[in-house]
Amino acid sequence: MAGSNPKLMHLRLNCFKLEPNWEHILEGIEYGVWEEKEKKKRPRNFKDHYIYRVEEIDCQNGLDFERKSDGMIGTVMHQSDQIDFFVWHDIQF
Repeated sequence: MAGSNPKLMHLRLNCFKLEPNWEHILEGIEYGVWEEKEKKKRPRNFKDHYIYRVEEIDCQNGLDFERKSDGMIGTVMHQSDQIDFFVWHDIQF
């Protein structure tokens, strides 16, 4: 997970009505679920800033993984008919 887009914060993919098989998709990648007591890793909500509003997205049910080289945390989750991927650059609680 070297990643070559250091500015990526949020990626949303639409038209995913069925729940993805995360075990199969993330095979070989260490991941875990968010836990309230481990808030030091990342907050529960992701704030997406637009020009005239802020969208606050509840990421409680997301799957988290950490890049070993720098500790950067990513979260992937399915809700409604979309898949969201978040990168937690500036973690503010």
